Amino acid sequence: MKIIEKKTYTIPVIRVVAILPKDELAAMAESLVNLTSFKKRVTIEAETVAGPIDVSVISKGDGFIWIKRKHYFKPELNPQFFIKYKREAKNSGKEE
Repeated sequence: MKIIEKKTYTIPVIRVVAILPKDELAAMAESLVNLTSFKKRVTIEAETVAGPIDVSVISKGDGFIWIKRKHYFKPELNPQFFIKYKREAKNSGKEE
């Protein structure tokens, strides 16, 4: 990479990313995955990225936090799952 390109493009992006809050970093990561998926779809390369994206943040202070998570089933068609999940959480003392 040429020095001018690094000064013009790379360094400014790194400086901004370094000060972004966690929620914006998660949004940026999701956007980059979506851009990669789009690029793979419109080129002749093998499509290696596709489908819904799960997004989480891992930090020293908060640990692992889901930002966006898909279910492997439609929640509105499976209310019994959530009823059972809440009942189990209540019985184990972890009710939210």
